[in-house]
Amino acid sequence: MTMLNNQMDDGADENGRDKSMEVDQFLISGGLDETDKTDETDSNEIFVSNDDFIEAIFGNVANDSIHKPLVCSISGDPNKKNGWHPKSWPCDTNDPEKNWYVCPSIFEPSRAGTYKAQKNLAYSVHCVMLDDIGTKIPMEQIANVQVSWLLETSPGNFQAGFIFKEPIDTKTADSLKQAMLGAGLSDKGSSGAAVRWMRMPQAINGKAAYGSPSPACKIREWNPDHRIAVADLVKEFDLKMGTPSKSNNQRSPSTSLGISSSPGFIGVYEPKPDENSVITALKIRGLYKSALGNGRHDITCPWVSEHTDQIDHGSCYFEPSNEYPIGGFKCQHSHGDLYKISKLLEFLDVSEVAAKHKSIITVVSGELYRIVEAAEIEIASTNQYFQSGGVIVSVHRDPKTKQTVVRPLTQPGLAMLLSKRCIWFRFSRSSNSYEVCDPPVRHITSLFDAEYYLHLKPLIGVARQPYLRSDGSLVTTPGYDDQSEIYGDFDSKKYSCIDKPSKEDAIHALGVLRGLLNEFAFSNPCDETAALAAIVTATIRPSLPTAPMFHIKAPQIASGKSYLAKVIANFAGSMGTTAYSFPENDEECRKLLLAAFLESPAVINFDNMTTDIQPYKSLCSAVTEEFLTGRILGVSKTATVGTRTLLLSSGNNVDPIKDMARRTIVINLDPKIESPATRTFERDPLHELSKHREYYVSQALILVRSWIVSGAPPLECKRVASFQQWTDWVRQALLWHDLLDPVASLYQKIDNDPDRELLGRFLRSWKSVIGSSPTMIRDALVILEISMDLSADPDTLELNECIRDIAGDRVGINRRKLGHWISRHEGQIVDGLRFEKAVGNTSAEKWMVKSV
Repeated sequence: MTMLNNQMDDGADENGRDKSMEVDQFLISGGLDETDKTDETDSNEIFVSNDDFIEAIFGNVANDSIHKPLVCSISGDPNKKNGWHPKSWPCDTNDPEKNWYVCPSIFEPSRAGTYKAQKNLAYSVHCVMLDDIGTKIPMEQIANVQVSWLLETSPGNFQAGFIFKEPIDTKTADSLKQAMLGAGLSDKGSSGAAVRWMRMPQAINGKAAYGSPSPACKIREWNPDHRIAVADLVKEFDLKMGTPSKSNNQRSPSTSLGISSSPGFIGVYEPKPDENSVITALKIRGLYKSALGNGRHDITCPWVSEHTDQIDHGSCYFEPSNEYPIGGFKCQHSHGDLYKISKLLEFLDVSEVAAKHKSIITVVSGELYRIVEAAEIEIASTNQYFQSGGVIVSVHRDPKTKQTVVRPLTQPGLAMLLSKRCIWFRFSRSSNSYEVCDPPVRHITSLFDAEYYLHLKPLIGVARQPYLRSDGSLVTTPGYDDQSEIYGDFDSKKYSCIDKPSKEDAIHALGVLRGLLNEFAFSNPCDETAALAAIVTATIRPSLPTAPMFHIKAPQIASGKSYLAKVIANFAGSMGTTAYSFPENDEECRKLLLAAFLESPAVINFDNMTTDIQPYKSLCSAVTEEFLTGRILGVSKTATVGTRTLLLSSGNNVDPIKDMARRTIVINLDPKIESPATRTFERDPLHELSKHREYYVSQALILVRSWIVSGAPPLECKRVASFQQWTDWVRQALLWHDLLDPVASLYQKIDNDPDRELLGRFLRSWKSVIGSSPTMIRDALVILEISMDLSADPDTLELNECIRDIAGDRVGINRRKLGHWISRHEGQIVDGLRFEKAVGNTSAEKWMVKSV
């Protein structure tokens, strides 16, 4: 209580003399008029409410649910009250008949959830107050520096305040206040910085020394928009920042840094300060000059007085790195080998923990979820790590291939990352203090195995050039885009994209792209359009939820299949693509696609295939679904990966079959000569792309954007299921220029699909021989056998051939296999016919062919 009374005593000087004598002398010497003592005749008072006073200092802090300013009100003589009872603001401060006070800091709650005016709970300091101006401290001492406010707390006695441009930490505030006291700018008793109570304007000074009625506090100067940096205060008042006692690196990490926790992470997480603590300390002491780049800074050597002729140059501070964990200090003068970084830190009173300029995570029992969340926040703050399908991934360039790839983060990699990014503390009972530790395995595992992440941004794809959002708007800024959830890795200055191109721009772009293809031996004009569609699809594939696969087919080798595939692939990414062997079964296909999609490659290319494109379930899903889910090798969890990658394939006389027929656009090449390898060409499209890729990609983007912004109604075309966005942006953009439909080959493949053709023959011959009545498989085979004996007409022979193709084996017809085949094709319509299952109570299924 004695300490608080000393802090509050602005009624008597340090020798106990009544200030009223000094006040009278102040008035006699030409100070404020005697009439200024009463409200009725005071014309110099500026009205400022207590709430306006607080808001001017702290800003709109009412929206912060954690950090609060603290106010205190006392009736009567504050020296006679037992204790101070702070309240968090906003609250009612409208009673001007009380002593009203506010602290210069905002505070976080204690562990009990209550607010106390304690330095260890101070989150940030927003101003500094000088006391007893005009009585103990001559007004001339501050006359040349503009104040943010000047408050008359009693006749002739003032408190002067300076609002900071940016809030500061408690350690800096203490150093500043001590320097001000040392310069004789304030009463020695007002040494507190973070928790020094300051009077507010709409209040009384109830100290008994001033008699009754108590004088009212009055604002004499009010400049709330004038805010000043600490460095400017040091310069204006010519302050000498002191060197407090040496920091103890083993104490609580919060106090060693002089900052407090973020909201919701009190005592657990200390985010890295925006500015390196060493640089801040250098600026406060007036030793900082300028940044030199690459983490190096030109500074004034603290020991410049030891230089020859006190020459101030040749001193450098460099920030922490792998080689220098706490940074470095180098002076070219003779004492450079004597004063190392440790001496600089000691001079600046910056601990080694603070000098590392890292975030701090403190392991506290019972706080597993908050520690894990804090670790996630720290990873997310790098803007290099994301979540993709439940897995933590990073986006970076492969040093060997120079390609942008997405890599899943392993558990050891996660531990290494958090060890590098943060300083971890754990309380040691043996030393009774906090000590540095490695990230605990339990916390790392909990983060790695989390089912979902709150702070890591979702990543659905990587774009290697400008791309489109789902609304068709063009994204030309690299980096992560929150709206599309796509990461762009490109140099926007190299692309000549037009945001709103005209149709004339599109016509020119189309001519440029067709020029790359004019020496390819396409079988017919539809194949050229299909190749153009592949180029445009490759360009905007990250923007499309789904897109068809493209297959390049030729009757013989050296027809240009692989070369055309490389041309198309270069529109998706600038580097060469990796060729994959087509998988032999669905399980192998699923593993290959999951592992590949997790890295979000620009292209997956199945080159020189020797078998038809099999309709593996995972491959079909990869083409028509936006995501693919499965367990990934090397990652002990199920992941959902995006499929926004261009799928290409090529082969001699191989085709997509069955379900892949409707998912694949075939580009047919046919040189129509005996030795295609002997051909000569005038242009080298791949070479042109390698030199001017950004120009050609820009033309493809212009082609799409011109259609999107044209306002032209969509052209009538046969629908392709699962590819609506692709139809709107790629197919329509080409049809707009009166080109042939790029999906013509797809319809042709559907019509010529061997499986579909077999089903059509089966349906027609079944209806002719068996009829339309519901029939069990075994009965249909009996009817067929009888028909074969009686008359081998064409329909009977056709039905017999179809059944043997479907379910024949060495011993005859496998009825189970035949039934399964029919069941799998139930409802599929060919030539207006389809199989339907009859409704009934029989144990065996009955089938009938219905006309549709």
